[in-house]
Amino acid sequence: MAIIPPSGTGSFITADDNIWAGWTSSTYSSNSFVCPNATIWTNWSNSTSTTIENISSNTWSYWAQVAGDTPLSPTRLVQVALPVRPELTPEERAQMAARQAELAAERERYRVEWEAKQTALRVAREQAVGRAESLLRSLLSQEQLAMFTRERAFVVNGRRDRYRIRAGRQGNVDVVGHDGRIREVLCIHPREDVPNFDTMVAQKLMIEDNEDSFVALANKSRPWDMATVLPAIATMQ
Repeated sequence: MAIIPPSGTGSFITADDNIWAGWTSSTYSSNSFVCPNATIWTNWSNSTSTTIENISSNTWSYWAQVAGDTPLSPTRLVQVALPVRPELTPEERAQMAARQAELAAERERYRVEWEAKQTALRVAREQAVGRAESLLRSLLSQEQLAMFTRERAFVVNGRRDRYRIRAGRQGNVDVVGHDGRIREVLCIHPREDVPNFDTMVAQKLMIEDNEDSFVALANKSRPWDMATVLPAIATMQ
């Protein structure tokens, strides 16, 4: 790659140590760019028509040179002394160790309290789930209870349709046609975060008491598989 002067043929001639002044100079001669310091781009300039000649070997220092001052020179580096942390006295070390032990004990106390609360909540939740399942079983007929034991689901006969209530909270009510196929899926549940078995009790009682309101309030969606046939439906007919 050859370096071409801005205009005309020839090169810049300058005696200024500032390389940028050389590049902006308007003096030309022969076919080379002459400066008094370093061979700047000899390896870059392989063309015989235009070359750059210099006498110094430190190319980058020359390019960084401004008015005889080279900022990259090691002699220009500034050493910054970092503050030295004073040595702790035995009393200060003891105070620091005591504070660290105090913080560790406080963290451990918080951890124990948090785990105790989580354990209490888990136990209370399990007890609530157990009571809800007992209530649901007590409200099911023998056929419904047998199906629930097998499949964790049961069918409720409304005035218009049959509804398969599956264990769950959301989207767990299937509207079943007379051919046993699922026509649509309903989603209706209490606002409160109650056990799923309590949700199933509420769904069952509302279908039996007010089927129209149950269907009107529920969100509706199509089943994933329109060919799905409910097992054990024949036992409910």
